[in-house]
Amino acid sequence: MSRHKHDRGGQKNENNPGDSETPPKSEHAPRYLQLLALPGIIILIIVVIGLVLYLLYGRDTRPSGTEEISAPPPVSAAPATPAAQKPGAPAFEAQAMAGQRVAFPSTYKGKLVMVDFWATWCAPCISELPNIVETYNAFHERGFEVLGIALEKRTPPAEILRFVQKSNMPWPQVYEGAWDIASKFGVRNIPAAFLVDGDTGQLLASGEALRGPRLRATIQKFLEQKKREPQ
Repeated sequence: MSRHKHDRGGQKNENNPGDSETPPKSEHAPRYLQLLALPGIIILIIVVIGLVLYLLYGRDTRPSGTEEISAPPPVSAAPATPAAQKPGAPAFEAQAMAGQRVAFPSTYKGKLVMVDFWATWCAPCISELPNIVETYNAFHERGFEVLGIALEKRTPPAEILRFVQKSNMPWPQVYEGAWDIASKFGVRNIPAAFLVDGDTGQLLASGEALRGPRLRATIQKFLEQKKREPQ
């Protein structure tokens, strides 16, 4: 009888919560979750670092529709200052490919002259040429001139002249010393154009104002202003 009682007393009451044992908390669960999250954190860090490096160094800061140039170092020891920061465009002397001497800007007294930096290897320059030719033909008799500065890398002069003739570009082209002139104007991308008053040497316009349909409107505007100036 006592043995029976002992057996009954030794049995656990499965229906009594107080007699049940609470399973131990797993110490591995948090570490397991950390291991799962670790690759995602690493990927996020790499993405953030890549984005920062792109914003600092990888963005293309060129104006749209231009080609970056890599000019030789300027001959002068003084650092070049962009023409837009000067009261007037930089003066220079050069010999055009056809032989005529150019003393800029005094050669263009009484005129408006657009200094056009371009190259035969520059696709945006070639695309812009018909617009320049059309504007030149429309306003040349009213005092509008163009001076081409050919920033060539390997194209021989004879080939440049053939291209100029084929493209109906009647204005002078400077080849020798072109890179030094580009440095004086602070040119970093082409096409680049600067509209200058031949009487005063004042820089009147540059950049987008001298491209596309805006070129014609800009030239007309400043020619009308110059016509109203006292002689």
